[in-house]
Amino acid sequence: MVAALLFAGFLPRTSPPAAVAADVNFTVTGTVQGVAYDQNVIEVAAQGGKQSIHVTPTTSIAKHGEVGSISDLRPGVHVVVSGVVTNGQRVAVSIEIK
Repeated sequence: MVAALLFAGFLPRTSPPAAVAADVNFTVTGTVQGVAYDQNVIEVAAQGGKQSIHVTPTTSIAKHGEVGSISDLRPGVHVVVSGVVTNGQRVAVSIEIK
């Protein structure tokens, strides 16, 4: 029994697993400043400054209530973008062109 207690002191101590950060939702209203079609990223100027937002194949894009596409996103277009921040990147779930 004493040997078991002494041996336990030599075992490496493990930390509890780090908490995994949950994705955070965001909404940005602003004007498209730039589009990198090859990277599927738009730059939106909003009150908080310019923000890079990733557009995925599952991002819903609506243009004046109709179905839109990434080609409708051009500099000067006013948008409302909703999405999630994943691994520090803003990823659009939906983009509404106003």
